[in-house]
Amino acid sequence: MTEMRANKFISKREHALLMIFSLLISCFVFAVFAEEIVRNYNIGVAEVQREFMSQAGGLERIRFSGGGPQLPAGLHFLAFPVTFFVVIAKRFFLSTLLTLFYAACFAWSIFTRLYWDGYGQPFPFSGDLLDGIYRRTDLFDQIAACFISVLLVWQTTILIRIYTNFRQTKNQLS
Repeated sequence: MTEMRANKFISKREHALLMIFSLLISCFVFAVFAEEIVRNYNIGVAEVQREFMSQAGGLERIRFSGGGPQLPAGLHFLAFPVTFFVVIAKRFFLSTLLTLFYAACFAWSIFTRLYWDGYGQPFPFSGDLLDGIYRRTDLFDQIAACFISVLLVWQTTILIRIYTNFRQTKNQLS
């Protein structure tokens, strides 16, 4: 009995797992952006309430300085076209290229956070590279890096299987 195949290169089960994994990435990105929007709204409401309290003669609460709200980079919206191309993929070449582009943009964003300040001026980073990356990324970035890495490796192995299958077929015909 032959195994059911999504196309001649991978099984339906593997394609379904790849689609589910890619859909999880998209849902994760959507949830993080939605959570950030709600958080920014709540911060805005708290600031307006503090202003009303100070206008009414009340005491303002102590506010600590620090980093303001930081939306995840818009480059993570690339997760949606990656998911789309994984779902419709026949040979996975375009989806792998798009995933590679997503990974390159993500790596560039980490590089710019590590070696550039927030005002467009370079500052020399000195110290342990992994420690610097850890200090300048948040949990979303770390999880996104894992998702991107797994998806990129998975699609690359599919492309390698396609290439080896093509070479074997070509050698048999020769």
